[in-house]
Amino acid sequence: MINLKESPAIPFVETTLPYIDATFGPTILYEYERGSTTHHYDPHPVRIHDARAVADGLSLERNGFTLVRHDTAVTDFRDADQIKQIYYPEIERLLRGLIGAEKVIVFGEALRSNDAGLQMREPAMNPHVDFNEKTVRRFARDILGAAEAEKYRDQRVVLINLWRGIAPVERLPLAVCDASTVTAADLTLGLIGHKPGDDFEFLEGFNVAYSPAHRWYYYPRMQPAELLVFKLCDSDGVRPQLTAHTAFDDPSSLPNAPPRQSLEIRTISFFSD
Repeated sequence: MINLKESPAIPFVETTLPYIDATFGPTILYEYERGSTTHHYDPHPVRIHDARAVADGLSLERNGFTLVRHDTAVTDFRDADQIKQIYYPEIERLLRGLIGAEKVIVFGEALRSNDAGLQMREPAMNPHVDFNEKTVRRFARDILGAAEAEKYRDQRVVLINLWRGIAPVERLPLAVCDASTVTAADLTLGLIGHKPGDDFEFLEGFNVAYSPAHRWYYYPRMQPAELLVFKLCDSDGVRPQLTAHTAFDDPSSLPNAPPRQSLEIRTISFFSD
């Protein structure tokens, strides 16, 4: 964790984040009917620091996130075939090299924009952690099949997301919270469904309640060749992992800044030791 009291030169922007009000208990997010979502918010002003200005760097193992350069052969991120045939293998190779996993599953891509005309998902605008270990292992069973998933049943499992702007990010950037400053006590169970009334077993993740200990960062003006890599779940509970994240209104964005367009992709990794 970076000690900000000892690092006063790190620039920051100030904004208000809609933390969850934990007094209301577990919540339900309906991905395709968000007006029915049961979140109750507890907004707090925060500083979001410029991660590019941290002299000794921020790492996946210490802080739960890092920025890497990644040149891709994908020419159109809206082309589902290119994502599956080109981007999936690229991300698998990148992550194997980055964390040394035995097995990497790539899944769950999501294009997001605040421009309704682009017909993408909306950016997520509250601090959250996507999925817990129960849901991560459920995804693994669904993707691998029961027999292969059984092979990895007792192995360490990690959920890592990789996020990039598919155009320069000038509005609604993604903020990440130093995972070493987030504790289980900050989390409220968040159930995730499609629409009310659907016959669908809820996925499980977490919304995040405010703590003055949280330390937030972002990478201003991210470019399409940059990937923000962050860890959300690790069955090895002693490792930093609960990297809360959220899009936020950057007060330094120009009034005529173009809408944000981004691609988020998820990965599940297994380790043999």
